Amino acid sequence: MASTNLKTTHVFTLRATLELGQTVGQTLSGIRIFVPVSGGTLKGPDIEAEILPVGGGDWLSLNPDQGHARLDVRLIARTSQNELLYAYYPGHLPFTPNIGAIAGGDKEAKSTGFDDTGLLTQITIETGSERLAWMNKGTFVGKGRFLVGEGSGVATVEYDVFKIE
Repeated sequence: MASTNLKTTHVFTLRATLELGQTVGQTLSGIRIFVPVSGGTLKGPDIEAEILPVGGGDWLSLNPDQGHARLDVRLIARTSQNELLYAYYPGHLPFTPNIGAIAGGDKEAKSTGFDDTGLLTQITIETGSERLAWMNKGTFVGKGRFLVGEGSGVATVEYDVFKIE
């Protein structure tokens, strides 16, 4: 049997400002909610970028009967060298009452930790930058948490993002 230990390297921390979601309604995929991302950053040893407020967001599918949500996030970011990155990440999120409170902008909602949300993603990055071309072929995973009361939005989502070697 092959080893199940994966070697990972932290490549950046992604922080995205979330705005109040818009509920599309019940669809074949569950309750579809669009959660706009109005800004944020990617910061790591080899990259520093700002998330642009140009249509990025999460097209979340919520299945309340199972207490689960599927993420479908798409973002555009610009580096300090004026390079553009497109990031797409699906993911899974156990939809607890506190996560619902965060998503609804409830003032009583509490921040979460990296180990208590189950917020996991697999991130695909595309860029035309020669300097960052290695990101086009990388396999990236992220573990996230929600921060309430930081930034201008309803909440901030923060991921530690790792490249699988």
